[in-house]
Amino acid sequence: RGVPVYQLWGLNPAKAPQSTFTIGIDTAEKIRTKVLEAESYPILKIKLGTQRDAEIVRIVREEAPNATLRVDANAACTAKRALAMLDVLTAHGVDMLEQPLPPHDLAGLRFAVAALATRIVPPLGVNLRAFDSRLSSTSFSLARSATSCRSDTCRSSATSRAASASRWLSTT
Repeated sequence: RGVPVYQLWGLNPAKAPQSTFTIGIDTAEKIRTKVLEAESYPILKIKLGTQRDAEIVRIVREEAPNATLRVDANAACTAKRALAMLDVLTAHGVDMLEQPLPPHDLAGLRFAVAALATRIVPPLGVNLRAFDSRLSSTSFSLARSATSCRSDTCRSSATSRAASASRWLSTT
């Protein structure tokens, strides 16, 4: 009782994966307050899905200039909107766009995969990160190199699923 779980399990907290703090959709003032509350978290996950998405990302970056930023669009984008947002996201140093498209939007997914295959956003490359096993969710990693994959966000199983999905999408 009163003992942290990591101690009960004999774990070293210094070796634990970093946790994110989620910043929900809200007013500009409340977003600023939430970011300040999260100052001890090195990774911030920003929920998007409004007409104010660019403003929200800008506010979070202003308040947390050194944080790693990740975005969860909650399947609120069309493929064209998700691709259009990439310039805004890369300009603010966002390293991942999670689930931009609705799970059933396979045509949008094909469009996004094709566009990402030929698009380079200087100085950042854009990589398709992963598909879940049913192709119901996508994430895009905004990596420093078009051929790199961060070890903490990309697993070999996800990479092979992405490759399989890309092959499948190109034939359907």
